[in-house]
Amino acid sequence: MNAYACERRFAAASPEDPAYEPTIHTNPHSCETRGALCRSVFPGPVSLSASPVSGMLLPAALPNLLFLAQRVPYPPNRGDRIRSYHLLRFLAEHFHVHLGCLADEPVEPRTLEVLSATCTRLAVVPLHRALRWLRAACWLAAGRSATEGLFASPPLKRTIASWGQTTRFDAVFVYCSSMAQFSQLRGLNGVPCVVDLVDVDSQKFLDYAGSVSWPKSWLYRLESRR
Repeated sequence: MNAYACERRFAAASPEDPAYEPTIHTNPHSCETRGALCRSVFPGPVSLSASPVSGMLLPAALPNLLFLAQRVPYPPNRGDRIRSYHLLRFLAEHFHVHLGCLADEPVEPRTLEVLSATCTRLAVVPLHRALRWLRAACWLAAGRSATEGLFASPPLKRTIASWGQTTRFDAVFVYCSSMAQFSQLRGLNGVPCVVDLVDVDSQKFLDYAGSVSWPKSWLYRLESRR
């Protein structure tokens, strides 16, 4: 029997396919299976489950956390991934973590294995290279930031909406300002939300503007104001 129940949608599709849907993994060991195992060892009214990260015993009825990341938080081999991966591991000790993240590069099977073992539920949504830049231009023309358009993802929105129909989220953790747009979906109204900005994007783009010539400097200054 496989350790993790895995549902793959469009598993054979290319990340360049604009209709590409997320790869979704569900880890039953974070819920009923782990709870039943621990109750057999520690009988009584208190329901315990083993942490998927450290193995330590935790209450089975942990709150549900929606974790949103602009990049797959594994492997921890670069600055933003080091930070997001260790945040994810820490939060998995205190919550049933439902991870929704975007992918701008191929995702290795080992990455999916590690994240599936850490999270209750996982959705990895590839970004279409051409469409994301088109969205960025459209959002910029509409008076919003290009960054939001670059990370806009209808498939991820649909996935979050679907999860919200079956799961009551107790909190939302947003990693990077570009993902804050997903925390404003209707099903998350009233859910406490914490945003880790990671970088001060306004200052970052202003610094970029000072190091390049026009028209890039104009675009960076515009982005810094939005």
